[in-house]
Amino acid sequence: MQVPMGGSLKRVEEDIFDVIVPHVRFFDLWVQPRVRCRVRLLSDPDRVDIRCVECILDGSPGVKQLRLNERVEFDVHTTFIPQHESVRQFFGP
Repeated sequence: MQVPMGGSLKRVEEDIFDVIVPHVRFFDLWVQPRVRCRVRLLSDPDRVDIRCVECILDGSPGVKQLRLNERVEFDVHTTFIPQHESVRQFFGP
């Protein structure tokens, strides 16, 4: 799936997705994180659990020269809990 500004979202396994974040520019450098996430639908309470399992920090030649990918640890865990009944219908019985 294409996302705005050059990003993308692609399912690679049942619960694994690759997310390419659009370029982010800082002065003369730009970075483009490529993130692999595990997405799970959990219950009690109903929620969507998203956890980063890998991140590669790609970017401009300056980013590669600075070896930023080797110097950054990316650890994200997000949980969405629906607060409205109209959203809970998507979680099933």
